[in-house]
Amino acid sequence: MRAFSWNQRPPDAVCRARTDGGRQLPVLDVTHPAFALEVDRSELEEAAESMRGESRFFLGAVGSARPAAGTATAAPRKVRTTSGMATYVAKLGNQRGWSRFFLWMRPVSGALLAETLRLRAHALPRLLAAGMVPALADRPDAPLDLVNIAGGAASDSLNALILLARDRPFLLAGRTVRIHVLDLDAAGPHFAVRSLEALRAPGAPLQRVEATLEHVPYDWNRPAELARYLEAWRACDPVMAGSSEGGLLDYGSDEAVVENLRVLRAGVPSRFVLACSAWRDDELTRAMSAARACDRSLRPHTHDSLRALADRAEWSVQWGPEENPLHHLLLLRPW
Repeated sequence: MRAFSWNQRPPDAVCRARTDGGRQLPVLDVTHPAFALEVDRSELEEAAESMRGESRFFLGAVGSARPAAGTATAAPRKVRTTSGMATYVAKLGNQRGWSRFFLWMRPVSGALLAETLRLRAHALPRLLAAGMVPALADRPDAPLDLVNIAGGAASDSLNALILLARDRPFLLAGRTVRIHVLDLDAAGPHFAVRSLEALRAPGAPLQRVEATLEHVPYDWNRPAELARYLEAWRACDPVMAGSSEGGLLDYGSDEAVVENLRVLRAGVPSRFVLACSAWRDDELTRAMSAARACDRSLRPHTHDSLRALADRAEWSVQWGPEENPLHHLLLLRPW
C-alpha cells in the first residue's frame, strides 16, 4: 500500500487545511491519486498472522488480556477514545505522522492498524454515498443534511460528497448541504470546517457544492440532546443521512448504541441511512488488544452482536465490504 507523505510538499491539486495548532495538513480526498490505495492482500494477511502468533504466545504465558464480548465486569470501565485528529493523521498514511500518537503500539500492530484505518477511510464514504443516492434522486429540490456522530475531522462525510460530486454531480446541483459533526472534542470539527473551505475553493472537488459544516458538542450517553437537534434540522424537510466511523459502535455501550439508534429512528425522515464501522471480535482483534495492552475501550462485535443491537432498535443491516481485517463496515436503515 502506497503511503502519502504529508511531510513532503504535496501536488498543487491536493487541498490543505490548518489544525488548531497551526499545522497545515492535506485534506484527505479518496478520489485523488496522491491518496490512492494499492493494497497487497498477502502483506496484510502476513501481518495479521504475525499478530495472531504473537497473541497465542502472549496469552499462553499470561492469560487473556480482556473478557469476551458481553462478559460482565466487576466495575464499569472508563472509556477512552482516540482523538479525531490522531485518527485523521493515521489515515494519511505517513508513519512518522501517526507514530507519535500511537507510541504504545508494537510495530506490527501499529502498521496493521494504520493500513486498515486507510482501508476504512476509503470504503466507508463509498458506502455512505451509495446509500444516499435513492433519496437524493427522488427529492432533487430538497436540502441534504449529514449527521456525523463522533465525527472528528468528518473525512467520511466530506469524501461522500466528493464522490457524489465526481460521479453523480446532478444529485448535488442546486442543493444546499449541511454537515453536523457531533463530537465532544472540538479540534477535529474545527479542522473539518477548514477542510470544507479548502474543498470548496475554485478548482477544488466541491467548488460547485453549496455546503456548510458545524460542530455540535454531543455526548452519546445523553441521546435526548440528539432528539432536540434532529427536530430543529428537520424543519426544512431535508434528505438526511448519517455516519459514525470509528465512533459509536467502536466505543459506545450497547445501551448507548441502542438509544441513539432509537432516537435517530424517531427523528429522521424516511430513507435515512447510517454508515458505520465497528471493531471486529475474532482472534486477530483479540491479538491486537493484547498488543495494545493499555487500551481497553474498543468494544468488539460480531455480525450476530451487531444484528442484535440493530434489531433492538428496529433497524436493518446491510453489510459493507468484508476486505478489512479489523473493522466491520455496515449500512443501517430504520425499519
